Amino acid sequence: MFQAKGCTVFGSTDKNVAPLLEKLDKEKTLVYNLTKDGVNGGVLTQVDLSLDKFSEGVDQIISSLMKADDHTLSLFVADTQAEAISGMVIACAVRSVQTIVKMRAMVDEGITEKDWTLALIKKTFETPVNDKIDCYDVVNNIVSKLPSGELGKIMADLLVDLCGDKAVNIRDNIKVLKEKFDKSGESFDVKVETVQMLERYFNAVCVCSYIRAEGEGCYKKSFSDWCKDMECVQSSKENGIRFWRDMTFFSLAPVAAAAAPAPSATEAPAANAPVTAAA
Repeated sequence: MFQAKGCTVFGSTDKNVAPLLEKLDKEKTLVYNLTKDGVNGGVLTQVDLSLDKFSEGVDQIISSLMKADDHTLSLFVADTQAEAISGMVIACAVRSVQTIVKMRAMVDEGITEKDWTLALIKKTFETPVNDKIDCYDVVNNIVSKLPSGELGKIMADLLVDLCGDKAVNIRDNIKVLKEKFDKSGESFDVKVETVQMLERYFNAVCVCSYIRAEGEGCYKKSFSDWCKDMECVQSSKENGIRFWRDMTFFSLAPVAAAAAPAPSATEAPAANAPVTAAA
């Protein structure tokens, strides 16, 4: 079992969760089964966060968390660490926005000073803390088009790092897998794994942008409907990520974010531009 650093959100690839729940508070732990197998122990919620069903799975998780109290723990059981972390990022993002809402409410109630509180929100949730982040055109492109895209990207990177502190980092692992592909004699299986990891990171950025845009208003629009309205999300997946599976070449070369700032909306590359780092 691994934990998102500083958060009451956990992940595991062990399908026997009874011993894990003994270490947590069994009565206050929501267990999400992201596998297609049976999971033993605890009250389970079956969720499909596969790449083709991701939107529906996000809506399930958010709905469940919104009904839970502030002290509820979350445990995501999956076949791989990367799959578990996809769920963990969602849960951490929901909790983060709930915290922001409470902080704003404290200002309205006269408990805390406005400027001090807003500065704390900015420092905690809206300021990049990692200056060595690899960037990809398809991610930069979608950030420029989404409501709260920049804030969502910052939150996604923060949470990916926290959730991957003791497990796989789904952003950094893209580069690791691409290097493995180059050394493998261009294995198709490794290529598919790399493309899927990029899509997981892309999804994290999109869902965090959604949560930042809709969360403070109690999610009046579901993530599924939000994605349908944002046609660029699906088109970017198809034309900026998945198309690589059928290409005879594979170009994926990230560069540091500091050297490649996200393009503006007017400078964003086309949806089917190569998935290389922004120049």
